[in-house]
Amino acid sequence: MKIENAEYRSIEAAVSVELKEESKHIVGRGITFNEWSNVMYDKESVGNHLFREMILPEAVSDELLRGDIKSFAYHERSGSHLLGRTSSGTMTVSKRQDGVYYAVQTPETNIGRDAYAQAERGDLKGSSFIFLTDYKDRNKVEIDYSKTPVEVKIRKIDRIISMDPVVDPAYSRSEVSARSISVIEQYSQELKRKDDYIKKLEEYKTI
Repeated sequence: MKIENAEYRSIEAAVSVELKEESKHIVGRGITFNEWSNVMYDKESVGNHLFREMILPEAVSDELLRGDIKSFAYHERSGSHLLGRTSSGTMTVSKRQDGVYYAVQTPETNIGRDAYAQAERGDLKGSSFIFLTDYKDRNKVEIDYSKTPVEVKIRKIDRIISMDPVVDPAYSRSEVSARSISVIEQYSQELKRKDDYIKKLEEYKTI
């Protein structure tokens, strides 16, 4: 189920397992600070532009991490796929220099056991997280439309909804579709044609 006005992001970062007092935990980095994302496409938040995004450390406050944050398996936001949540003590989150980390105690359910086994084998290659912020508020989100692609820096997140271990953390899920990937590929091809054109002009200038 898609959450209205929520932003969906995913990152490639190692997901591991830990045994804590005989409880099984999946551990990962849900948010990365001070690194540019892959090029993404968005028709609402950034106004139909290709963009890349960076989350600044100041975007995540201690108060924000005291909210009720959940973790789900396989992008499925349902009770049967819930791995844990901070309000029940089955999930913890911590802010470090390079990002926000989570540790979720997997339940003794088929999905919980499967997720733990896949993390233990190294099949889960990263994490996704869902958050809310106001892209129209320049105190929270800085957008530089003069850059190509557009550059977005997030200075304040209003709410973190979930941090989830995933199999394939590819593009942002805010607009992951055949269309968005096609737009990104087309954009890359256009940049190449533009570079080729400029090179040709430079060659003519030397004749």
